[in-house]
Amino acid sequence: EMTKALDPQSVREAIDLLLAKHRNRLRQMVGVHLDQRLVGRVDPSDVVQESLAVAHERLSEYLKCRAPELRNLIQE
Repeated sequence: EMTKALDPQSVREAIDLLLAKHRNRLRQMVGVHLDQRLVGRVDPSDVVQESLAVAHERLSEYLKCRAPELRNLIQE
């Protein structure tokens, strides 16, 4: 496997870049779809950050997804 040939830091950086690619679009989506009762109490950036952390943990599943399917991670 390619990841075995790379040092752990390089793998981490590559994963971070991959997930960061979708950060702005996801933040916009969360801002638009956030329940009005939560506006002002929940920051869309926090929701996205937590979702990307979950995506990082579930990287193999994430790699099988298309970008629009990342919504499922936020909805969980």
